[in-house]
Amino acid sequence: MKGFIIASAVLFCAGVVYADANDIEEAKRNGTKALFSCGQKMEKAKKYEEAVDAYREIAATEKDVLRVQEALIKSAQAKLKLKDFGGAANDLDKILKLRKTDPKTGASNYQTAITRMAGIYTTRFNDHSGAIRLVDEALADENLAPGAKKRLKLLRDSLQRGQVNSLVAAKKYEEARKLAAENLKKMPGAASVASCINVEIACGKALTSKKQFDEADRIFRSASQIKGANARQYWLLQECILQNQMSKKDFAAAAKELEQLKKMPGGSKTGIVYAEVRFLLASGKNGAAIDLLVKSAQDTSFNQKERGNFYSSAALNTIMKLKDIKRTEEYYAQAKSLLGGKYKNAQVEKQLEFWKKKL
Repeated sequence: MKGFIIASAVLFCAGVVYADANDIEEAKRNGTKALFSCGQKMEKAKKYEEAVDAYREIAATEKDVLRVQEALIKSAQAKLKLKDFGGAANDLDKILKLRKTDPKTGASNYQTAITRMAGIYTTRFNDHSGAIRLVDEALADENLAPGAKKRLKLLRDSLQRGQVNSLVAAKKYEEARKLAAENLKKMPGAASVASCINVEIACGKALTSKKQFDEADRIFRSASQIKGANARQYWLLQECILQNQMSKKDFAAAAKELEQLKKMPGGSKTGIVYAEVRFLLASGKNGAAIDLLVKSAQDTSFNQKERGNFYSSAALNTIMKLKDIKRTEEYYAQAKSLLGGKYKNAQVEKQLEFWKKKL
């Protein structure tokens, strides 16, 4: 296949170029290689309909199964550019049928077709189950080489995790949690652990937003017991526990969770500052929150961008919480100095304009 593509490229570079008006017809008279070259030229020029015509001609006239499969793959690619998903799926399906007719030919094209078809199922139709069934059928092929089978198994794993994400996006949290837990049992590993924890976080946050604080807390703490996660994932779960307690307005409990968060690996100094600022703001200690932001902005152990963002946040909270125009302008000027002259915080500027008129 690689050699054939190189040969086609050489043919094209050697000067076999056809006039636009007669390109396809001229290529037909020169055979398969000329048609491939023509199709590639049309794709490069973004003339995808003409490229499809060239590849369709190869598929209709060529006797070599491998070349037919290659033409169908490239035709499907061009149709995807045209957003002709049905047409692309039809070309890919022909490759799958050719494989069933002669299982010993076209393993590489067959695997490519499965991958592309699965992509159409998921991205166009959001049908992860259909894509998984397709891959399962391919995995049942006794003539599939070990390397191809391994790659398709990885694809199936990825599709299963994608199915979990689609359920989360649809806010079907319980279905997502169940599927993520099943995937973790079947496919233990870092990717499945991350998928499972992400689902638990999404589900817990949804419960927090509905003021179902105790249930959210149970989910976050249960997820914290999942083995195999990295330090960052455990830190994010602890941050969710803290936020849930703040939303519940149980600030005594939240204070303990904040101290626990500070001790845990996986977070950053910047993340700790913002977590504490959120806690102080939620508990009504606006002045202390702003003071912490300014203190952090003056701390040279943070980089210039981090310090500038601290000043910007201090400016916004000063005008929003304290209505202090002078201090807001001072902090905002410091932010601009650190972040560059073109830096703007639209919220700060809008609030400054409003309160200058009102006060």
